[in-house]
Amino acid sequence: MSCSIASALALLALAAPALPRTLVVNQKHARAADRNPGTEARPLKTISAAAELAQPGDTILVRAGIYRERVSPARGGEPGQPITYAAAAGEKVYVKGSEQWRPAWQPVAGHDGVVYGKLDPAMFGS
Repeated sequence: MSCSIASALALLALAAPALPRTLVVNQKHARAADRNPGTEARPLKTISAAAELAQPGDTILVRAGIYRERVSPARGGEPGQPITYAAAAGEKVYVKGSEQWRPAWQPVAGHDGVVYGKLDPAMFGS
């Protein structure tokens, strides 16, 4: 094959649009990690990691669970090639920006049945 044909084929390969992918998020999977490729066997742990990787035309398939995170997509889709976020068929997915708070509850003196818990300042960042 001549250099010019090989060069043309290489340019075509680079210019060809990437095929749409399905990125799998499954926080309950034993091998889930945000450095994974997002396959069923090696899923991502967070929706945010999938949103960072997703390109126009991709689907982010989220498995059952409560995902306590803020999802801020790195990019949007394009006309005819949206980035789709979907729960796996028959599975319940909840995305909550809230954090679990489990303080050591203390009774309030003089007020039966009333308790309080101290907030950890670290919950509020800088």
